[in-house]
Amino acid sequence: MQSIAHGVLLLEQMNPDYGAERRRVRIVKFRGSAFRGGYHDYVIRKGGIIAFPRLVANEHRPPPSFEKLVSGVAELDTLLGGGIERGTSTLIVGAAGTGKSTLAAQFVVAAAARGQKSALFIFDEGLNTLLNRTAGLGIDLRERIEFGLVTAQQVDPAELSPGELVQNIRHAVEVDGVSVVVIDSLNGYLNAMPGEQYLIIQLHELLTYLGQAGVATLLISAHQGLIGSQMLAPVDASYLADAVILMR
Repeated sequence: MQSIAHGVLLLEQMNPDYGAERRRVRIVKFRGSAFRGGYHDYVIRKGGIIAFPRLVANEHRPPPSFEKLVSGVAELDTLLGGGIERGTSTLIVGAAGTGKSTLAAQFVVAAAARGQKSALFIFDEGLNTLLNRTAGLGIDLRERIEFGLVTAQQVDPAELSPGELVQNIRHAVEVDGVSVVVIDSLNGYLNAMPGEQYLIIQLHELLTYLGQAGVATLLISAHQGLIGSQMLAPVDASYLADAVILMR
């Protein structure tokens, strides 16, 4: 039948060992028209189907911006040569309890003080826990969220498909106009993917897209173990980042 049909759409449903089922669509053929190949995640919700087209970073090439974004901590900004640049990605890596999320929150609050918007995608800890912990350190994320300068989304890897996550990030950039995107953490992002080999490919496309959009991206990765030579990262994303901050 496929040989005589003008269009062929392949719908698949995957059932992971844990979490909700995931659906994806692939256009096998669409005669006489250009289409985007590969698999695209989609969900069935009240009102119909919502599809999340696969991200192709090369389609987004606005003029680059080399503005420096400071953290508000003078000594750290000096170490970073004046701050992190828009259009670059920074990997903050270290063991649990070294202050990786706190450092990212510092950049977010400093951006809000300049009137710039930020988006946080949180995998590992509850949003209320993060807000209460940072408030105790004098970093008032809750107030910035109420003013609309910061958006924070609690991500459940068992329920959210990778394609929908990328679509949410694109919405934050293209609709909300954010300047800073925080992914906390890559460990949780890895759990949202069907396999590690796909994580690096999709992460490369996502970082390229964010860089071309002039967004400063902060990636957080937790080492396994507390201290010593046996500390291992769940995925080596250091070569994808423009800067790496190691916290011990």
